[in-house]
Amino acid sequence: EVLVPETTLYLISQDKDGLELEFAREIMEGSADLGDYVHSE
Repeated sequence: EVLVPETTLYLISQDKDGLELEFAREIMEGSADLGDYVHSE
């Protein structure tokens, strides 16, 4: 359970040219919020 979120943070960081993990976490949380909104019933 822990490895997936951490791996996601590192992938976002790499994709954004070494973005700090704190900012990568903000992107991940924003993406989750958007996904919840788009896929809500």
